[in-house]
Amino acid sequence: MTATLADLIDTHLATLRTRLERNSLITLETGSIRSDQIRFRDGDGWSTVALATNVKVHGGRSTSVDLDTSVASQVLSSNGLCDYVRLVDGHSIDKLSEYLMTGDKFDFILLDSDNDAALILHEWYLAKRLINPGGIIMIDDVEPGSKEVLKGNDLIPHLNLHKIPYSLHKRSKNRITTGVAVVEF
Repeated sequence: MTATLADLIDTHLATLRTRLERNSLITLETGSIRSDQIRFRDGDGWSTVALATNVKVHGGRSTSVDLDTSVASQVLSSNGLCDYVRLVDGHSIDKLSEYLMTGDKFDFILLDSDNDAALILHEWYLAKRLINPGGIIMIDDVEPGSKEVLKGNDLIPHLNLHKIPYSLHKRSKNRITTGVAVVEF
């Protein structure tokens, strides 16, 4: 059976809690909930719910950046989770750059914004400077060589060129399967 994105997030956060020897983690995601329809739960930014639930259960803090977080706010509120995520409206590159300038660091970063290979690579360059030692960067919707799922089309060749180890996991998404790349630091 193929995992959902929430399953993969939960598994990797548990690994991080063990590795870092603490329960509370600091997480960041680019790309938030964009639809409140339940059929999008596993595929359209509902990772925000998984990250919020992690904070509710284990402590820590989570930040979710998107151009418009209004739907995310509604979904989190209806699930009793709005107090566990800081929603930030803005362009991911601008916000990641701000976090870099202010010295913010994160234990786990999920890159899941637009289906744009150049954008994800640019987010990667910033995220790798924002990740704490021992942390994890996860990139959703990675299908090397795909003409439809573009997020990893610049990133995966970059990782290979620079010999940066990563793992690629399969996950279910609205009855289709896509990949999730994971880089551990």
